Amino acid sequence: AHPDPAEPEPTPTPSAASSSATPPSAEKHTSAASVGASSKPTPVNNLSDGDIHVLQSGTSQYKIKNAGGLYYCSCVAWRFSKKSVDARSCKHLEGFLGKEYNDWRL
Repeated sequence: AHPDPAEPEPTPTPSAASSSATPPSAEKHTSAASVGASSKPTPVNNLSDGDIHVLQSGTSQYKIKNAGGLYYCSCVAWRFSKKSVDARSCKHLEGFLGKEYNDWRL
């Protein structure tokens, strides 16, 4: 059944009017930001900015470094990766930081 055109539409209550004033995109952004902040995993091992950790792997030594929040490794796989520095990883970083944190940071 169609609404009667002679009948006026209900007036929104002040609470409904104020909630509809927020654009849907802003609501999504806010909720996504709050979800992302609470779901950030913590690294298994953490390096402060500028710190270097020497990792013994078999007969080789690798240096893992945190520089401005970006993690570097001296291994061949990390150094010769064609990805940008912030998107690179290797088995040494994954083992040092933990898989969950390493996947999150990429």
